[in-house]
Amino acid sequence: MFLLSVLTLAILAPLGTAHAAAGSQLTVTSQDSFGTPMRAYDTLLSLDGNVTGVGYTPVSFQLINGEYYVILADIQVESPSNTGSCVFDHWADTGNNSTYRVIAISANTKVSAVYNCGAFSPPPPPTTSTMTVNSVNANGQAVTGYYVGLAGSGGAVVASGFTPVTFTTAIGSAYKLQADSSSNCTFSGWTGGVRIDPVPFLATNESLSFTAVYSCGGAGTVVGPVSPTAGESGAGPGTITIYDHRAPQSDWAACFALVCNAGTGPGASMWVVLYDSTGTAVATGFSNENGLTFTGLNPNAIYFISPTDCDLCHGSTHDVQFSYWGTGTTGSSTRPLAVTANGTLLDAWYTCDNGCGGY
Repeated sequence: MFLLSVLTLAILAPLGTAHAAAGSQLTVTSQDSFGTPMRAYDTLLSLDGNVTGVGYTPVSFQLINGEYYVILADIQVESPSNTGSCVFDHWADTGNNSTYRVIAISANTKVSAVYNCGAFSPPPPPTTSTMTVNSVNANGQAVTGYYVGLAGSGGAVVASGFTPVTFTTAIGSAYKLQADSSSNCTFSGWTGGVRIDPVPFLATNESLSFTAVYSCGGAGTVVGPVSPTAGESGAGPGTITIYDHRAPQSDWAACFALVCNAGTGPGASMWVVLYDSTGTAVATGFSNENGLTFTGLNPNAIYFISPTDCDLCHGSTHDVQFSYWGTGTTGSSTRPLAVTANGTLLDAWYTCDNGCGGY
Protein backbone atom coordinates (compact mmCIF):
# COMPACT_ATOMS: atom_id res chain seq x y z
CA MET A 1 0.00 0.00 0.00
CA PHE A 2 1.33 3.46 -0.78
CA LEU A 3 1.46 6.21 1.85
CA LEU A 4 0.19 9.64 1.05
CA SER A 5 3.00 12.14 1.43
CA VAL A 6 4.15 15.53 0.33
CA LEU A 7 6.67 13.86 -1.96
CA THR A 8 3.97 11.84 -3.65
CA LEU A 9 1.79 14.84 -4.24
CA ALA A 10 4.69 16.92 -5.52
CA ILE A 11 5.04 14.81 -8.64
CA LEU A 12 1.41 15.40 -9.54
CA ALA A 13 1.47 18.58 -11.61
CA PRO A 14 -1.57 20.87 -11.66
CA LEU A 15 -3.59 20.17 -14.76
CA GLY A 16 -6.39 22.68 -14.68
CA THR A 17 -8.02 25.39 -12.69
CA ALA A 18 -11.44 25.92 -14.26
CA HIS A 19 -14.15 24.38 -12.12
CA ALA A 20 -17.41 23.38 -13.75
CA ALA A 21 -20.60 23.34 -11.73
CA ALA A 22 -21.94 19.98 -12.89
CA GLY A 23 -20.43 16.75 -11.58
CA SER A 24 -20.27 13.01 -12.39
CA GLN A 25 -19.15 9.92 -10.53
CA LEU A 26 -15.86 8.15 -11.16
CA THR A 27 -15.63 4.55 -9.88
CA VAL A 28 -12.23 2.85 -9.58
CA THR A 29 -11.96 -0.94 -9.23
CA SER A 30 -9.07 -3.39 -9.32
CA GLN A 31 -8.76 -6.89 -10.78
CA ASP A 32 -6.19 -9.53 -11.58
CA SER A 33 -5.17 -10.41 -15.13
CA PHE A 34 -7.91 -13.05 -15.29
CA GLY A 35 -10.63 -10.53 -14.52
CA THR A 36 -11.14 -11.64 -10.92
CA PRO A 37 -12.10 -8.64 -8.76
CA MET A 38 -9.54 -7.54 -6.15
CA ARG A 39 -10.66 -5.49 -3.18
CA ALA A 40 -9.21 -3.07 -0.61
CA TYR A 41 -6.31 -1.49 -2.54
CA ASP A 42 -5.44 2.21 -2.16
CA THR A 43 -6.49 4.72 -4.78
CA LEU A 44 -5.65 8.44 -4.65
CA LEU A 45 -7.40 11.22 -6.57
CA SER A 46 -5.92 14.72 -6.97
CA LEU A 47 -6.91 17.97 -8.64
CA ASP A 48 -4.45 20.77 -9.28
CA GLY A 49 -1.88 18.94 -7.14
CA ASN A 50 -4.23 18.72 -4.18
CA VAL A 51 -5.59 15.46 -2.84
CA THR A 52 -9.36 15.39 -3.27
CA GLY A 53 -10.04 11.77 -2.39
CA VAL A 54 -8.52 8.56 -1.05
CA GLY A 55 -10.17 5.14 -0.76
CA TYR A 56 -10.00 1.40 -1.13
CA THR A 57 -11.21 -0.26 -4.30
CA PRO A 58 -13.92 -0.40 -5.33
CA VAL A 59 -14.23 3.29 -4.56
CA SER A 60 -16.25 6.14 -6.09
CA PHE A 61 -15.39 9.84 -6.29
CA GLN A 62 -17.52 12.80 -7.28
CA LEU A 63 -15.71 14.78 -10.01
CA ILE A 64 -16.39 18.14 -11.60
CA ASN A 65 -17.27 17.63 -15.25
CA GLY A 66 -14.51 18.67 -17.63
CA GLU A 67 -11.82 19.06 -15.00
CA TYR A 68 -8.59 17.07 -15.33
CA TYR A 69 -7.79 14.82 -12.39
CA VAL A 70 -4.95 12.44 -11.63
CA ILE A 71 -5.65 8.91 -10.34
CA LEU A 72 -2.81 7.09 -8.60
CA ALA A 73 -3.05 3.32 -8.06
CA ASP A 74 -1.01 1.07 -5.77
CA ILE A 75 2.21 -0.18 -7.37
CA GLN A 76 2.41 -3.49 -5.50
CA VAL A 77 -0.26 -5.25 -3.46
CA GLU A 78 -0.89 -8.59 -1.80
CA SER A 79 -2.39 -11.34 -3.92
CA PRO A 80 -6.04 -12.25 -3.26
CA SER A 81 -4.86 -15.70 -2.10
CA ASN A 82 -2.37 -14.12 0.36
CA THR A 83 0.40 -16.26 -1.15
CA GLY A 84 2.51 -13.47 -2.61
CA SER A 85 2.33 -10.07 -4.20
CA CYS A 86 0.74 -8.60 -7.30
CA VAL A 87 2.29 -5.81 -9.40
CA PHE A 88 0.31 -3.13 -11.22
CA ASP A 89 0.23 -4.03 -14.91
CA HIS A 90 -2.09 -1.66 -16.77
CA TRP A 91 -5.42 0.14 -16.85
CA ALA A 92 -8.10 -2.11 -18.35
CA ASP A 93 -9.73 0.50 -20.58
CA THR A 94 -6.58 2.10 -22.07
CA GLY A 95 -3.84 -0.50 -21.70
CA ASN A 96 -1.52 2.16 -20.28
CA ASN A 97 1.00 0.68 -17.83
CA SER A 98 1.60 3.78 -15.69
CA THR A 99 0.23 3.62 -12.15
CA TYR A 100 -1.13 7.14 -12.50
CA ARG A 101 -3.37 8.48 -15.23
CA VAL A 102 -4.99 11.77 -16.16
CA ILE A 103 -8.73 11.69 -16.59
CA ALA A 104 -11.58 14.12 -17.29
CA ILE A 105 -15.18 12.93 -17.40
CA SER A 106 -18.56 14.34 -18.34
CA ALA A 107 -20.69 11.35 -17.31
CA ASN A 108 -20.50 8.56 -14.73
CA THR A 109 -17.37 6.55 -15.57
CA LYS A 110 -15.76 3.32 -14.34
CA VAL A 111 -12.07 2.40 -14.69
CA SER A 112 -10.18 -0.65 -13.43
CA ALA A 113 -6.55 -1.20 -12.46
CA VAL A 114 -5.20 -4.59 -13.59
CA TYR A 115 -2.58 -6.41 -11.48
CA ASN A 116 -0.26 -9.25 -12.46
CA CYS A 117 -0.26 -11.81 -9.66
CA GLY A 118 2.20 -14.23 -11.23
CA ALA A 119 1.42 -17.79 -10.13
CA PHE A 120 -2.02 -16.85 -8.88
CA SER A 121 -4.80 -17.87 -11.25
CA PRO A 122 -8.43 -18.86 -10.87
CA PRO A 123 -9.06 -22.58 -10.37
CA PRO A 124 -9.34 -24.51 -13.62
CA PRO A 125 -12.86 -25.38 -14.73
CA PRO A 126 -14.05 -28.83 -13.64
CA THR A 127 -13.58 -31.70 -16.10
CA THR A 128 -15.88 -34.19 -14.41
CA SER A 129 -19.36 -34.24 -12.95
CA THR A 130 -21.64 -36.88 -11.47
CA MET A 131 -24.87 -38.58 -12.39
CA THR A 132 -27.02 -40.55 -9.96
CA VAL A 133 -29.42 -43.38 -10.74
CA ASN A 134 -32.33 -44.21 -8.44
CA SER A 135 -35.18 -46.68 -8.87
CA VAL A 136 -38.86 -46.68 -7.90
CA ASN A 137 -41.84 -48.98 -8.41
CA ALA A 138 -44.99 -48.02 -10.30
CA ASN A 139 -46.35 -46.25 -7.22
CA GLY A 140 -43.27 -44.04 -6.95
CA GLN A 141 -41.95 -45.87 -3.89
CA ALA A 142 -38.21 -46.26 -3.71
CA VAL A 143 -36.85 -49.74 -4.46
CA THR A 144 -33.18 -50.67 -4.47
CA GLY A 145 -30.71 -53.24 -5.76
CA TYR A 146 -31.33 -52.98 -9.52
CA TYR A 147 -28.41 -53.33 -11.92
CA VAL A 148 -27.61 -50.40 -14.24
CA GLY A 149 -24.76 -50.01 -16.69
CA LEU A 150 -23.11 -46.85 -18.03
CA ALA A 151 -21.67 -47.05 -21.55
CA GLY A 152 -19.53 -44.55 -23.43
CA SER A 153 -20.30 -43.23 -26.91
CA GLY A 154 -18.64 -46.29 -28.44
CA GLY A 155 -20.95 -48.65 -26.58
CA ALA A 156 -18.38 -50.11 -24.15
CA VAL A 157 -19.49 -50.30 -20.52
CA VAL A 158 -17.38 -47.88 -18.45
CA ALA A 159 -19.15 -48.32 -15.08
CA SER A 160 -21.94 -50.32 -13.50
CA GLY A 161 -23.64 -50.73 -10.16
CA PHE A 162 -26.86 -51.35 -8.28
CA THR A 163 -29.37 -48.64 -7.46
CA PRO A 164 -29.02 -46.20 -5.88
CA VAL A 165 -25.65 -45.55 -7.52
CA THR A 166 -23.59 -42.51 -8.54
CA PHE A 167 -21.22 -42.46 -11.52
CA THR A 168 -18.48 -39.98 -12.41
CA THR A 169 -18.74 -38.63 -15.96
CA ALA A 170 -16.52 -36.48 -18.20
CA ILE A 171 -18.11 -33.11 -18.97
CA GLY A 172 -19.04 -32.85 -22.64
CA SER A 173 -18.94 -36.60 -23.27
CA ALA A 174 -21.88 -38.65 -24.56
CA TYR A 175 -23.10 -41.69 -22.63
CA LYS A 176 -25.86 -44.29 -22.61
CA LEU A 177 -27.52 -45.51 -19.43
CA GLN A 178 -29.13 -48.95 -19.40
CA ALA A 179 -31.38 -50.48 -16.74
CA ASP A 180 -31.80 -54.26 -16.45
CA SER A 181 -35.06 -56.06 -15.76
CA SER A 182 -33.34 -58.78 -13.82
CA SER A 183 -34.59 -58.41 -10.28
CA ASN A 184 -38.07 -58.80 -8.89
CA CYS A 185 -39.54 -56.14 -11.16
CA THR A 186 -39.49 -55.34 -14.88
CA PHE A 187 -38.01 -52.07 -16.11
CA SER A 188 -40.79 -49.99 -17.67
CA GLY A 189 -39.13 -46.62 -18.32
CA TRP A 190 -37.63 -43.51 -16.77
CA THR A 191 -39.51 -40.89 -14.79
CA GLY A 192 -40.83 -38.25 -17.14
CA GLY A 193 -42.27 -40.82 -19.54
CA VAL A 194 -39.03 -41.70 -21.38
CA ARG A 195 -39.06 -45.41 -22.33
CA ILE A 196 -35.77 -45.60 -24.26
CA ASP A 197 -33.33 -48.15 -22.83
CA PRO A 198 -30.47 -47.44 -22.98
CA VAL A 199 -31.18 -43.72 -22.72
CA PRO A 200 -28.54 -41.39 -24.23
CA PHE A 201 -27.39 -38.23 -22.46
CA LEU A 202 -24.60 -35.67 -22.54
CA ALA A 203 -22.63 -35.03 -19.35
CA THR A 204 -22.70 -31.39 -18.29
CA ASN A 205 -20.99 -29.44 -15.53
CA GLU A 206 -24.09 -29.94 -13.40
CA SER A 207 -24.94 -33.16 -11.60
CA LEU A 208 -27.60 -35.21 -13.38
CA SER A 209 -30.14 -37.62 -11.94
CA PHE A 210 -32.10 -40.47 -13.53
CA THR A 211 -34.83 -42.55 -11.92
CA ALA A 212 -35.72 -45.95 -13.37
CA VAL A 213 -39.33 -47.11 -12.97
CA TYR A 214 -40.05 -50.80 -12.44
CA SER A 215 -43.33 -52.63 -12.88
CA CYS A 216 -43.76 -55.00 -9.96
CA GLY A 217 -47.32 -56.28 -10.45
CA GLY A 218 -50.72 -54.78 -9.77
CA ALA A 219 -50.05 -53.01 -6.49
CA GLY A 220 -46.44 -52.21 -7.24
CA THR A 221 -45.07 -54.89 -4.90
CA VAL A 222 -43.66 -58.37 -5.33
CA VAL A 223 -46.32 -60.82 -6.46
CA GLY A 224 -46.30 -63.67 -3.94
CA PRO A 225 -48.64 -66.20 -2.34
CA VAL A 226 -48.62 -64.54 1.08
CA SER A 227 -49.43 -61.23 2.71
CA PRO A 228 -46.75 -59.17 4.44
CA THR A 229 -45.66 -60.74 7.71
CA ALA A 230 -44.67 -58.54 10.61
CA GLY A 231 -41.02 -58.70 11.52
CA GLU A 232 -39.84 -60.33 8.27
CA SER A 233 -36.69 -58.26 8.09
CA GLY A 234 -36.00 -58.26 11.81
CA ALA A 235 -33.09 -60.15 13.36
CA GLY A 236 -33.81 -63.82 13.86
CA PRO A 237 -32.34 -67.32 13.56
CA GLY A 238 -33.54 -67.91 9.98
CA THR A 239 -31.13 -68.38 7.06
CA ILE A 240 -31.26 -68.82 3.28
CA THR A 241 -28.19 -69.95 1.32
CA ILE A 242 -27.76 -69.77 -2.46
CA TYR A 243 -25.05 -71.60 -4.43
CA ASP A 244 -24.06 -70.73 -8.02
CA HIS A 245 -23.49 -73.26 -10.80
CA ARG A 246 -22.73 -73.03 -14.50
CA ALA A 247 -25.01 -74.95 -16.82
CA PRO A 248 -22.84 -77.32 -18.90
CA GLN A 249 -21.79 -75.85 -22.24
CA SER A 250 -18.68 -76.52 -24.33
CA ASP A 251 -17.45 -72.91 -24.57
CA TRP A 252 -17.72 -72.12 -20.87
CA ALA A 253 -15.63 -73.34 -17.97
CA ALA A 254 -17.33 -75.51 -15.36
CA CYS A 255 -16.83 -73.25 -12.34
CA PHE A 256 -17.41 -69.66 -11.30
CA ALA A 257 -13.78 -68.57 -11.31
CA LEU A 258 -11.58 -66.03 -13.02
CA VAL A 259 -9.18 -68.91 -13.81
CA CYS A 260 -10.75 -72.36 -13.77
CA ASN A 261 -8.72 -75.58 -13.82
CA ALA A 262 -10.25 -79.00 -13.16
CA GLY A 263 -13.40 -77.47 -11.73
CA THR A 264 -11.71 -75.33 -9.10
CA GLY A 265 -12.98 -71.96 -8.05
CA PRO A 266 -14.56 -69.71 -7.14
CA GLY A 267 -13.51 -66.24 -8.24
CA ALA A 268 -16.32 -64.71 -10.26
CA SER A 269 -19.66 -64.14 -8.56
CA MET A 270 -23.25 -63.04 -9.21
CA TRP A 271 -25.37 -60.38 -7.51
CA VAL A 272 -28.35 -61.60 -5.49
CA VAL A 273 -31.16 -59.58 -3.92
CA LEU A 274 -33.43 -60.84 -1.11
CA TYR A 275 -36.87 -59.21 -0.73
CA ASP A 276 -39.55 -59.50 1.90
CA SER A 277 -43.16 -59.98 0.86
CA THR A 278 -43.72 -56.22 0.52
CA GLY A 279 -41.11 -55.99 -2.22
CA THR A 280 -38.55 -54.27 0.00
CA ALA A 281 -34.93 -55.39 -0.45
CA VAL A 282 -33.76 -56.61 2.96
CA ALA A 283 -30.36 -58.00 1.95
CA THR A 284 -27.98 -58.16 -1.02
CA GLY A 285 -24.68 -59.82 -1.79
CA PHE A 286 -22.49 -61.71 -4.26
CA SER A 287 -22.88 -65.48 -4.49
CA ASN A 288 -20.57 -68.11 -5.98
CA GLU A 289 -19.86 -71.85 -5.74
CA ASN A 290 -19.12 -71.58 -2.04
CA GLY A 291 -22.53 -70.07 -1.42
CA LEU A 292 -23.97 -66.85 -0.04
CA THR A 293 -25.93 -67.07 3.22
CA PHE A 294 -28.48 -64.49 4.31
CA THR A 295 -28.82 -64.53 8.08
CA GLY A 296 -30.86 -62.85 10.80
CA LEU A 297 -34.16 -63.67 9.08
CA ASN A 298 -37.58 -64.63 10.44
CA PRO A 299 -37.78 -68.44 9.98
CA ASN A 300 -41.59 -68.27 9.79
CA ALA A 301 -41.75 -65.64 7.05
CA ILE A 302 -41.80 -65.91 3.26
CA TYR A 303 -39.00 -64.18 1.37
CA PHE A 304 -38.31 -63.78 -2.33
CA ILE A 305 -34.81 -64.39 -3.66
CA SER A 306 -33.71 -63.04 -7.03
CA PRO A 307 -30.37 -63.80 -8.70
CA THR A 308 -29.59 -61.13 -11.31
CA ASP A 309 -28.28 -61.41 -14.85
CA CYS A 310 -24.95 -59.86 -15.76
CA ASP A 311 -24.55 -58.08 -19.12
CA LEU A 312 -20.96 -57.72 -20.37
CA CYS A 313 -20.15 -59.59 -17.21
CA HIS A 314 -17.00 -58.83 -15.18
CA GLY A 315 -15.59 -56.62 -17.93
CA SER A 316 -15.93 -59.30 -20.62
CA THR A 317 -17.94 -59.30 -23.86
CA HIS A 318 -20.44 -61.97 -22.84
CA ASP A 319 -23.65 -62.09 -20.82
CA VAL A 320 -24.31 -64.43 -17.91
CA GLN A 321 -28.00 -65.13 -17.30
CA PHE A 322 -29.92 -66.97 -14.62
CA SER A 323 -31.56 -70.07 -16.11
CA TYR A 324 -33.19 -72.28 -13.47
CA TRP A 325 -33.23 -73.61 -9.90
CA GLY A 326 -32.40 -77.19 -9.04
CA THR A 327 -29.63 -79.74 -8.80
CA GLY A 328 -29.35 -80.76 -12.43
CA THR A 329 -30.21 -79.63 -15.94
CA THR A 330 -33.90 -79.00 -15.31
CA GLY A 331 -35.83 -77.00 -12.78
CA SER A 332 -38.06 -74.02 -12.16
CA SER A 333 -37.06 -70.69 -13.70
CA THR A 334 -39.31 -68.64 -11.39
CA ARG A 335 -37.65 -65.43 -10.36
CA PRO A 336 -38.02 -64.12 -7.72
CA LEU A 337 -38.50 -67.43 -5.95
CA ALA A 338 -40.64 -67.58 -2.79
CA VAL A 339 -38.76 -69.35 0.02
CA THR A 340 -38.87 -69.63 3.79
CA ALA A 341 -35.87 -68.77 5.93
CA ASN A 342 -35.67 -72.10 7.77
CA GLY A 343 -32.17 -73.03 6.66
CA THR A 344 -33.17 -73.30 2.99
CA LEU A 345 -30.42 -74.24 0.52
CA LEU A 346 -30.81 -73.22 -3.13
CA ASP A 347 -28.85 -74.03 -6.29
CA ALA A 348 -28.95 -71.36 -9.01
CA TRP A 349 -27.85 -72.36 -12.53
CA TYR A 350 -26.60 -69.88 -15.12
CA THR A 351 -26.00 -69.93 -18.87
CA CYS A 352 -23.65 -67.78 -20.96
CA ASP A 353 -24.10 -65.99 -24.31
CA ASN A 354 -21.90 -64.05 -26.75
CA GLY A 355 -18.73 -66.14 -26.93
CA CYS A 356 -17.92 -67.31 -23.43
CA GLY A 357 -14.27 -68.14 -23.04
CA GLY A 358 -13.93 -69.53 -19.54
CA TYR A 359 -14.58 -66.53 -17.35
